[in-house]
Amino acid sequence: MIRSDIWGLAQNVSIGGIHYIVTFIDDYTRHTWVCLIEKKSEVFAIVLKVKSLAERETGRKIKCLRSNSGKEYFSDHFSSYLQMEGIRREF
Repeated sequence: MIRSDIWGLAQNVSIGGIHYIVTFIDDYTRHTWVCLIEKKSEVFAIVLKVKSLAERETGRKIKCLRSNSGKEYFSDHFSSYLQMEGIRREF
């Protein structure tokens, strides 16, 4: 299980224009990935990258993605991708 959450909108923007921080935590190993993004709409692309990294590093497939009920986790494209990959969703 991977837990994900987004922090932001930051009052002070970084030099690179970063407004948000997305975290991913492997529930079993507690390994954590922290990603910096400019817009919440970038979450799906970041999930794809973290999924690839996590599965390559652990040799195991992600079976569940737990997140809050933020709109960035609810797009049709996001939902269909997770369903196609056999990843259960929890909110």
